[in-house]
Amino acid sequence: ILEDKHAEANCKSCHTRSNIIDLEIKEKNFTYLGLATECLSCHDDYHQQSLENDCLKCHDFKAFKPAPGFDHQLSAFPLLGKHLDVECVECHIMQEINGKEFQLFKPLEYQSCVACHEDVHRAKFGKDCKKCHSEVSFLQLKEINSFDHSLTDYTLTGQHQFVGCKECHKTNYTAPLNHGRCMDCHEDYHKADFTQTNKQSDCDDCHTTSGFTPSSFSIERHQQGSFVLREAHLATPCFACHFEENRWAFRNIGQLCVDCHSDPHQAAISQKYYPESDCRSCHSERSWRQIQFDHTRTGYELLGQHQATDCRDCHYKTDELTNTIQQVFNELPNACVSCHADEHAGQFVEHDQNNCNSCHTADDWQPVLFDHELTRFALEGAHAKRACKECHKPASINNQFVINYKIDHRCETCH
Repeated sequence: ILEDKHAEANCKSCHTRSNIIDLEIKEKNFTYLGLATECLSCHDDYHQQSLENDCLKCHDFKAFKPAPGFDHQLSAFPLLGKHLDVECVECHIMQEINGKEFQLFKPLEYQSCVACHEDVHRAKFGKDCKKCHSEVSFLQLKEINSFDHSLTDYTLTGQHQFVGCKECHKTNYTAPLNHGRCMDCHEDYHKADFTQTNKQSDCDDCHTTSGFTPSSFSIERHQQGSFVLREAHLATPCFACHFEENRWAFRNIGQLCVDCHSDPHQAAISQKYYPESDCRSCHSERSWRQIQFDHTRTGYELLGQHQATDCRDCHYKTDELTNTIQQVFNELPNACVSCHADEHAGQFVEHDQNNCNSCHTADDWQPVLFDHELTRFALEGAHAKRACKECHKPASINNQFVINYKIDHRCETCH
């Protein structure tokens, strides 16, 4: 039965001697027999043996084009997304083979996207573009959060893992970015405090991607600097020295004690005892109360019990008018009575001075140095065995009730 275009064909178009394939019939002068029913027995093979010979699998009798029997979705490469809008000839190109028009349908390389599309990533991420891209649009990424950034030359660690892609890739995802140093993306918080000549320093010298704080700068590294931490300074939090006016500061902090600490003595102590206001001349870095001043430098050496005396007992006094404590370090008198009460009520004052050291030592109040032989009454005989108090009795002297040492040494005074 002739259908469609075949029904319109002239009989002689098919029934010609050249189309008869049966040789016995072909010997006859005139016949309508001996023709084959296969398309290619009459028609040229447009596909030039690149496809199967079953033309009706794709074409019908209405026209050679289009091929209504062909369903691209049943092929090894179903058309999805933007591929549906692509003209056939963009993939199945027209060419001339054996002097005839020819359109290639197979074999075509289609397993890899880069067989047709330019690899803008230059083979960095492999050939399976669909891992990241959608066939709807190259710019429409799918599962971008699962993209393995370590495939690039910048692995995301720490807080970088939670940064939105567009915060770094502002134009597109393939535009090259400077990423060799932290400051390529981040502002220099320290405002070039750590920029050193001939040294390629970067934030990761002290910080990690886990967070800007806390710093990874260690005590060991601080000890390599110009200010070595010792004693109590080792327990001092960083912000106590390095945080000022709402920002961290690390330059021009100063290394003298008074650069960080107030000088409680101010002008009360002569600078000759602590040049350049170096408190360590007297104080220890372990504790402010730990004093190690060499008192012999003042001309008054501390001996005996004086060594155990608190500095404040001598150098602090209360102003009776203002009821404030004042420091007294300069030009302190060194006579005993300047600090101690005269227990003898002036009995031993000579030339307006008391020489306590004649009898007493700084180790003990007991008069271990007193030699009675040097007085006006040398002890002889039975006198040498008498207790002091048998002769020297309490009496009121200069409005003080004290032991009387200035006694009459005549015999009848006691006997």
